[in-house]
Amino acid sequence: MTENESEQLYEDLRRKLADYGSAPPDAVWAGIRQQVPARQPRRWKRSALMLLLLCLPVLMLTMGPRLWRQATGLGHSTTISPATSQSQLGGAKPSSANQPAVESPANATANSVVRNESPSSLAASSTTEGGSAPTASTPMASEMPKPALSSRMGLVGHSHSAENRSRLGRNAEPVLATANPRRKRRAALALLLPTRRSAGNTTALGRKAARTQAETTTAEVPDEQLAYRRRTRRTAYERRGEVARSGASGAVATPHASPDGEGTAQQFSNEPISLLTVRPALPAAEAPEVHRVKRPRPHRSRKAQLLKNWSVQVVAGPSLTYRTLGDSARQLERLERPSVGYSGQVTASYALNKQLTLSTGLGYAEFANRLHYQLQKTTAEASRIIDFRDVYRFVNIPLLAQYTLGGNQRWRIGTLGGANLGLLTGTRTTEGSACNCSQTTAPATGTYRNISLVLTAGGFLNYQFAPGQWLTLRPQGQYFLNSLTDPASGRATRHPWSLGVQAGISFDLEPKK
Repeated sequence: MTENESEQLYEDLRRKLADYGSAPPDAVWAGIRQQVPARQPRRWKRSALMLLLLCLPVLMLTMGPRLWRQATGLGHSTTISPATSQSQLGGAKPSSANQPAVESPANATANSVVRNESPSSLAASSTTEGGSAPTASTPMASEMPKPALSSRMGLVGHSHSAENRSRLGRNAEPVLATANPRRKRRAALALLLPTRRSAGNTTALGRKAARTQAETTTAEVPDEQLAYRRRTRRTAYERRGEVARSGASGAVATPHASPDGEGTAQQFSNEPISLLTVRPALPAAEAPEVHRVKRPRPHRSRKAQLLKNWSVQVVAGPSLTYRTLGDSARQLERLERPSVGYSGQVTASYALNKQLTLSTGLGYAEFANRLHYQLQKTTAEASRIIDFRDVYRFVNIPLLAQYTLGGNQRWRIGTLGGANLGLLTGTRTTEGSACNCSQTTAPATGTYRNISLVLTAGGFLNYQFAPGQWLTLRPQGQYFLNSLTDPASGRATRHPWSLGVQAGISFDLEPKK
């Protein structure tokens, strides 16, 4: 079994045993470990050695050429030794003024060292070593042509072919170097021990030495070669001007001749060029056609239109009833206590709007009082317990208004108020005195009024348990505005009142789909 297979076995065991409640016993795990071979340690040394062997060729390819250039001294440009005046050129031929001087290795070394000196030091050294200042016969730096392109760029190269160099070597006289013996020794030491300057530093030094040499002294160049160089540079600048004019850049280059006549320079202008932006014409988006579609209103039948906003309620419930008496109440009337009464009604309601609803109908109400006391005339006689219940029955015609305070499609809550017209239909009252009393259902004519006005106030809570069907709960109170007894009969004024709760159900008469 290999290492990968053992890892796969471990993973399978973990996956299969993950859903079990407890881990396997240690003995089971010990048997599993005996069957699975031990995990071999990873060989880090072998991996590190392979990585080192892969990185070594990359380092050799990247760092090798750079180190080789620094060791061989490539990148240092060679310059032409500055020529002194004709008086210093002992035995020079008349034609040597038009021939370029060929520098020897020692002179080249000296010139490479001269690059590190400042222009002032170079001018001083050339003056002291030459023995005299430059005269009118000596060409000045401004009158001589500019140094070669290879020397300005700091590149290693030769301005002439081998044949030209041999011809120039035969015709030219030896040129005196501007460096003293001490500088020659430094140059020789620099060749033996090359510096670690990078190619960029060497190029910068080459440019500096070329500018210094151009400012101090220049070499003599043949007239034919100078003319050829001028023609070459002029052709190159003309080509560059054509490319710049044909290009799409915003800067315009115009070639013009330099004062020395060697070449042309480019003059740039920062004036913006008007560009023509080509924008394809986008097709205009057509406005979508909007067709207003009127929804067909549901056609209501005449029956539905008549029954719209109408509903029927059936409610009933108990109440606690009592009365208020006038000042001329008898002793028997003052012994009355509260009792339980009942009421119920069937009403039809019409919704004027979402908040206000009016209802009217027919109802029944019962107001009751209770007499309960113990009567004993003498100590010898047995006591007598009086327990009577007086009842006043009415048929009501309610006129109520309901105002919805809040709710939604399921429930509603609000207040109600109105008046009931009570018609007295029957009584059962207690007549006589406290010691001798009895109940009667036919009181004397003119004792009670047949019509009464009852004030009603309360609230309601409706819950819709089915479409168009509501459960209703009404806590309310009632009070008789007028006296139930007739003052002409000599009885004390009586105003019954009640506090109770009515519950029932309400149906919307409008048919539902």
